[in-house]
Amino acid sequence: MSLLTEVQVFCDYCNEVYYYQFFLMKPDGEFDIPGVSGLVKKTISHGDHVLVCDIDYNGAVRGSQTLELHYTPMETLTTDIAHSLLYLNNETARPLHIDVYTSDIKLVKFFKSLISKIFEQAVWKSTSSKRIVTSTIGNNTSLYADGVQISVGPSILDDISLKNPLKGLVLDIIEVERTRIEIEATLDLYDWCAVIVPRVKQEGYTNAFTTFFEAKNIPYFINTLSNRTLIELFEFIFAHSLKLIDVDTHYGEEEEDDLPSLLDQIS
Repeated sequence: MSLLTEVQVFCDYCNEVYYYQFFLMKPDGEFDIPGVSGLVKKTISHGDHVLVCDIDYNGAVRGSQTLELHYTPMETLTTDIAHSLLYLNNETARPLHIDVYTSDIKLVKFFKSLISKIFEQAVWKSTSSKRIVTSTIGNNTSLYADGVQISVGPSILDDISLKNPLKGLVLDIIEVERTRIEIEATLDLYDWCAVIVPRVKQEGYTNAFTTFFEAKNIPYFINTLSNRTLIELFEFIFAHSLKLIDVDTHYGEEEEDDLPSLLDQIS
């Protein structure tokens, strides 16, 4: 039997079939099979979940289960996103401004980590003469650079120092429900918007915001909060900012000024 065995496994979380290669023997020639069951467990990471497979001597998958990860390490993700944002800072003609309106602990922690990683990479590489600083104003943490500006916290700061920026908003709807800000007037200030909605109200908010964004011709992203959502969120941001791939922005035919209140549409 070859040391390297290819297996085919179905992930019920992704709803896709994957092919993987495993070593079912140790370097000393012994089978890597514990106990008397004749099966070995192999784990496959799929980002925000793990696929656990039971594989027999012949390399056949005898069973599998999916384990969702609620606290997946995000170091690789933040590093990759920080690198891409630094590229935007140095290479794009139109600067990018992102407001993250939230007090959610996980979301704040992620964006603070991202800000720190951007600053760390910029200082470490020292490849750009462009200004880059971080600051804390109240409960908001911000990063200021010539090509990218990010602010995260429970306030939307009116401190944009960029010339003709592409303005984006990451909106935590739970924060909106708590503070009751004038959401329609706020959204009109941005070129694109990403809305993070609670799972129990996902359908209602998705329908309400879709109607609003279609009428206003605003590119948008709507989803619940998860590690996968963060990946998809930044795919949306980079696609829209760099115009490298098509993004389904759901443009409407004409504006409607008499839309019902977004919050009033959700019971």
